[in-house]
Amino acid sequence: MKNILLNVLISSGLSLLVLVSVTFFVAWLLEDIIYFSLFIGIPCGIIAALVC
Repeated sequence: MKNILLNVLISSGLSLLVLVSVTFFVAWLLEDIIYFSLFIGIPCGIIAALVC
C-alpha cells in the first residue's frame, strides 16, 4: 500500500513539473512571434503532462 501511494505522489509531482516547464518554455520561445503565447503554451503543457 505504501509503495502505491509513493508511486502516485511521484507521478503526480512529475506531471506537475512537466506541465509548468513545458508551458513556460513554449511561451518563452514564442513570446517574440505571438503576443498571446500562453494560449499555445498552456495547451502544450497540459498535453505533455497527460502523456507523461
